[in-house]
Amino acid sequence: MLAKQVTAEVGVAYPRSTDPLVIAGRAAPQTLALIDLWHELRGNDTIPDRRRLDPAVLKPWINNLGQVEVSYEPELTLTYRLMAERLISLRGKNPVGRTVGEGYYGRSLEEVFTNYTTVIGARRPMLDWEEAQSCDGKYLEIETLFLPFSRGGDSVQTILLYVHLIVNATGQPV
Repeated sequence: MLAKQVTAEVGVAYPRSTDPLVIAGRAAPQTLALIDLWHELRGNDTIPDRRRLDPAVLKPWINNLGQVEVSYEPELTLTYRLMAERLISLRGKNPVGRTVGEGYYGRSLEEVFTNYTTVIGARRPMLDWEEAQSCDGKYLEIETLFLPFSRGGDSVQTILLYVHLIVNATGQPV
């Protein structure tokens, strides 16, 4: 298991943004490249159709990807459908097939759910960032990119996750 569950610090706001300027100034180059791909796929649409995404183009990011399915009936349900092995190791559990409520990783279920509902409402990329402690006591900076996709139309049906591990305790890229 790579990292322990992140715990909230009292009085510290959860760091997340859908603001393109904040994201551009904060995100790693690999994360920005994936956002560029999302915009290319989107074209003139509000959000891209998932069917336009060729899995082969995701090769540079494949080890750090996850996918969450969004269902609206009878109520909003978010279900993990795909999770890279590296992310399963980070979480210490495999959430595939479970709802976000059952398999989430983050400060709290409320904060994690807010990430997804923010992306669904904004219908644009969102970035969050946090520090987590690994099982061996080292610290990692983690940024998570949330990319909304449709199945035709403007309704978010899938959210692609990209998790970028920025540095480890020695300052070396992970």
